[in-house]
Amino acid sequence: MSDDTPRLGLPYLITSQAQKEVTHNEALNRLDALVQAVVLDRGLTAPPAGAADGDCYLIAAGASGDWAGRDGQIAAWYGGWVFVAPRAGFAVHVADEDVTLRHDGGVWAVAEAARLDRVQTFTAAQRQAYVTLADGATVTVDFALGNKFRLTLAGNRTMDTPTGLAAGQGGVIKIVQDATGGRTLSWAAAWKWQGGAPALSAAGGAVDLIGYEVEDDGATITAWMIAKGRG
Repeated sequence: MSDDTPRLGLPYLITSQAQKEVTHNEALNRLDALVQAVVLDRGLTAPPAGAADGDCYLIAAGASGDWAGRDGQIAAWYGGWVFVAPRAGFAVHVADEDVTLRHDGGVWAVAEAARLDRVQTFTAAQRQAYVTLADGATVTVDFALGNKFRLTLAGNRTMDTPTGLAAGQGGVIKIVQDATGGRTLSWAAAWKWQGGAPALSAAGGAVDLIGYEVEDDGATITAWMIAKGRG
């Protein structure tokens, strides 16, 4: 049997071992560094001066000094440096960047879901489902529910002032005529159109796409016809 646990490398106590507390404390230090792991920085290549007990770092490439040859490992200070080589699935939070990294067995990479407070590059298509609006004499859109909305008209309707307005939000509203067709849609005063609201397509099943954007005042919606008569 190995002297260390297979996943975290925690030292086992050995039969008749002297100073068992040393081995036990080493294992506790490694657990302290790895459980709910948080590193202070991932950009250092040499040990910082004045590290406090429990301070952890993710060693950057090109490490030197006491960290030489430890690129990509977790370094934790407990009166001396304790090093942990990562395995696939290990995760750490980087405190100074407020990001979480996950190791894939080769490298560390950002593991978080999309964040709204930083620039990101997506490598796959991002899609959003349509929110279906309830048909009725007066229709109210809650913009807090999404950006794309679908309304099937079963009569002549009025589109009221939306709720959940936020300056800068934009999207589309898909207006669908029922099988009868010929339905009309009037718009509350908050909806602003160049030259007035357009007439909808009249054929049964016809689809019109309306684009919109909430203006800086957070109360006015500029709208325009994107496509007419699809169906």
